[in-house]
Parts: sequence; C-alpha cells; structure tokens
Amino acid sequence: MIKPNPIFLSSWSVIDLTKSELLNLEMLPGIAEKHGFQGIELVDRQLPGLSVSNKQRIIKLFGNSALNTTFALTTDFSNLQNGAREQQINYVLEMLDFANELDAQSVRILLGGTDLFLQKWLKKITRPKKEISTLETIKKQKQLTSKLQGTKFFTWLHKVLIKNRKPKPLTDQNIRKNIYSIFDNILPKAEELKINLAIENHWGVSGFTDNILDIINFYQSPFLGTCPDFGNFTVFQDKYFELKRLLPFAKEVHAKSYQFNEDGEETTIQYETCVNLIRHSKYQGPLVVEYEGAGDKMMNSVKTKDLVIKYL
Repeated sequence: MIKPNPIFLSSWSVIDLTKSELLNLEMLPGIAEKHGFQGIELVDRQLPGLSVSNKQRIIKLFGNSALNTTFALTTDFSNLQNGAREQQINYVLEMLDFANELDAQSVRILLGGTDLFLQKWLKKITRPKKEISTLETIKKQKQLTSKLQGTKFFTWLHKVLIKNRKPKPLTDQNIRKNIYSIFDNILPKAEELKINLAIENHWGVSGFTDNILDIINFYQSPFLGTCPDFGNFTVFQDKYFELKRLLPFAKEVHAKSYQFNEDGEETTIQYETCVNLIRHSKYQGPLVVEYEGAGDKMMNSVKTKDLVIKYL
C-alpha cells in the first residue's frame, strides 16, 4: 500500500494570525498539529531575522514539535545588478546551513523574473543599502507589495503583466549564464547536506516549464527538482498538462487555493484532477497547503487540506 503524502501548512497561508513574527512562529507548531498537518513550510519573508539567537530559537521551537519542515526562499537568479549574483549565492548557502540545522526536507527556490516590469520596479525602489541583509531587503520589498496588493491598480497590473503574459523560453544569454552560475555554486552544498532544492513554477523565467526542465536535465542531480504549484499558471497555459510535466521531478508540491463553494470544492482549480495527477506520478513527498484568498486564512487552509485528503 502506498503511504499517503504528508500535508504541510505554509506559514504564508496564516500570515495574518498575529502581528508579531516571533509570536506567529511560536504559535505555528501548535496550530498546525491541532488541525492535523504533518509539517510546516517556513517562508523566509516571515522569519524574524537570521541572527544566531533567532536561529537557535526557531531550531528549538521546531525541534520540540513532531512536525517536519521545508523552507521557501525568495530568490531571483536572473538579477544582473552589480553584486546580485554573489548576494544570491551567499544567501542560499546560509539558508541551506540553516535548513540543515532544522532538518528540513527541502528548500524551495525561485528563478526570478527581471523581465517583468513590476518586479524590476519594486527592486529598483527598494534597492538595499550595503549594511542591510538579504533577508531584510526581501522583507522590505514584500511589505511594499502587500500595501499595493489592496489596490485595484495593483490587481490590474498583476493580471496584465503576469497572469495574461505569455510564458517564453529563456533566450537572454546573460540571464541564462547568471542562473547556471548560481546553481554551479549552490548545488554542491545541497548535495553535500542531502537537502533537495525545488524550483517553483513562479512567473518570470520559471513561468515557462521548459526553462525549469532544462536546468534539471542539465545537472541531473538527485537533489535538484521542481516545486509544482497548482495556481501559478497564465491564461495561455493548460495548468494540468504543465503539472503533469513537472511532477516527475517534484521534491515538494504547493496545493494552492483561492476560494471555495458550498460543497468545499475550489472554484478556480480542479482539485480532483490535480490530486489524481499526483497519485499517478507516484510522488510521495509533502503537499504544502497555500491559501491565498480572502476570509479566514486558517479555516480555508484546513478546507484545502480536507480537499486534498478527499481525492488522495
């Protein structure tokens, strides 16, 4: 009998539970266990910082629970600004060491997308000072994004520049060289620590499935794979066909949800189809619940979990 996939709760799904990042993290293990989750995905943008004391506190917190963990890093390997390549390498290496101390199963990474106007603009106006850490820069950018997300203008921009943008092959050789150079530096560390790196289909460069698969096929590493996300597809893509292509290389999967009907079914994603694809792929790793809609975040995260279980 095939063992059912463990279902994790993304810290991103319950970001509004508390105002304090530390308190939020301290509450998470108990909340996740109470609602039947087997693990937690820690999103770097919600970490209080990477000081030694903060790391020790987080390690102790999750070490005392029965939950497994994964990490979700906010990275941009396509950024060609001066010093960005080295900054990305150093950040991932530091977080791999942290993930190892937490005994995390995988680390989600993003290829980025500096070809997108919105991301270029956000990076430009939040350009960090030298003394600010990579994590603080990431959090600053996300704070600005969160403020903008409540506006109709932002919603329109996201639809026009991302959701309605046709994915394309990576033809810019400078960006390609930058991305592969970063993998040359971070993959040996992941292999040494035996931690999976999972590339998410997350707009920009990774919005085009072949760009992800080209990297995976080039390196042929058992510790490099995908993080298929149910929701990150444009109107030009058949999401179920693309999920089927990504699943054979999956190291973790994001069970994304936005809204539900009275029967508990997700209204924008055919969950039965997605979960059937997972079953047929024989993927047995974590399914990370990521709720990104309105309303009670925790309640809807549990609805997502129940929907996954319904079709597993």
